Amino acid sequence: MKETGTILTCSKFVGEKIAQKIPSIENETIIELGAGTGAVTQEILKKMNPAQKLICFEINKKFCKILEKVPDKRIKVINDSAENISKYLKEKSSIIISTLPLAIMKKEKNDILKAVKKQLKPGGKFIQFQYSKKDYKILKSFFNEVKVNFILFNVLPGYIYTCSNTN
Repeated sequence: MKETGTILTCSKFVGEKIAQKIPSIENETIIELGAGTGAVTQEILKKMNPAQKLICFEINKKFCKILEKVPDKRIKVINDSAENISKYLKEKSSIIISTLPLAIMKKEKNDILKAVKKQLKPGGKFIQFQYSKKDYKILKSFFNEVKVNFILFNVLPGYIYTCSNTN
């Protein structure tokens, strides 16, 4: 549970709600942090246009093996921590999606959010799913704009944070 932050995966409904926030930008690379077994990943892939790519960061090797079996050429799986995004990607992205359990993280939470902010294009969106509002203040310290949507239709209800920097 420490690695996943929950005993259950996100529902298809959460994945659909997150995917609705993805803009259709040609040749854009979408980044997913904490892809898990792919519940949200599948919904992202459904929403993406054919020219978009999805790069999934996942630290759990078993989950990576599951993700690598997804029959879609647009996906690339990286078995590494989210704080190492820039080690793999030279270009910035307009959209970074995360289901990482920030609420239970200590030091790595700041490192991950710094990496996200550095990797995000100006005006880009960072979309974070959480089970609590505990991290609203820290997200607000990294991003000018933080919108929160409550998601009831999940085994454990939660929140989708949509964060961006307007300047």
